[in-house]
Amino acid sequence: MRRIHAFLGKVKTVGGTVVYRRLYQNRLALRIRDEGAVIALNVKGREAAKYAAVTKFGAKVVVS
Repeated sequence: MRRIHAFLGKVKTVGGTVVYRRLYQNRLALRIRDEGAVIALNVKGREAAKYAAVTKFGAKVVVS
């Protein structure tokens, strides 16, 4: 997660299609595909349920 956070700190936004989505009790795991690359993201805490509602499989998303 530190590497992803450092990457997002330089790029500011990442967008693509949700190709993997799994909601655990207190964590949402996502994989987003953008032109061949797959980026793995984790959302922890109360925000996990909020983001799970809008990140369905195949949805286009932008993470900033």
